Amino acid sequence: MASANLWAIVRAIQRDGEITPRKVCRLLGCSSKKASRMLEHLESAGAVKNVGQRGHPVFRMRPGGETRIKPMLVARELPSITEICRKNWRGYQIHKIIGSTRT
Repeated sequence: MASANLWAIVRAIQRDGEITPRKVCRLLGCSSKKASRMLEHLESAGAVKNVGQRGHPVFRMRPGGETRIKPMLVARELPSITEICRKNWRGYQIHKIIGSTRT
């Protein structure tokens, strides 16, 4: 699963066409080392390509690079205790007994 920071980098590359580690630092407010590591991670995943020089990296999106990044998971809402009890009658009876002793 890719983090929100990685998706922010991908959206910035799509908007501007390319990105450097310094632009990532400004975008995310992180250190240059962390920015370089995130870009290296995207490069190893095959999402971006370094088109710059050795000392001055510039990253561009590869064709279909977005598909190589795992999408963020959607947070599921857990069912409430009443829904669980409605589905499981035995559980409801236990819940009813325990609930009645507390009053």
